[in-house]
Amino acid sequence: MRLADVVLAFPSIILAMVVTYTLGASLFTLFIALSVVGWASAARVVRSQALAIKETDFITASKSIGVNDTRIMLRHIIPNCLAPILVLFTLNIPEAIMAEAGLSFLGWERSRQRPVGA
Repeated sequence: MRLADVVLAFPSIILAMVVTYTLGASLFTLFIALSVVGWASAARVVRSQALAIKETDFITASKSIGVNDTRIMLRHIIPNCLAPILVLFTLNIPEAIMAEAGLSFLGWERSRQRPVGA
């Protein structure tokens, strides 16, 4: 989570500009830049949800009857984390659209491509 804190410490548009400039301008690079900017907040939400689920009674009951940690994670923790993940990704779509529009306005999306007809 310290890496997530470092990523969250930088302004997201500046970090996206650095990634876009480093890797070159393309649609794939845009996806990478938006992923580099947005993964940290999703990681914090998923971690907090997983820690909350880990402390529930049904996890304690599963451990008491001898279920191994892998099965608990696959059977209980991951399915219970899917709802916050879906909500988070749904709410992050407008943020990604605005970030792409901001990068396009600043000229970072296609700044290293050759113009049409050249």
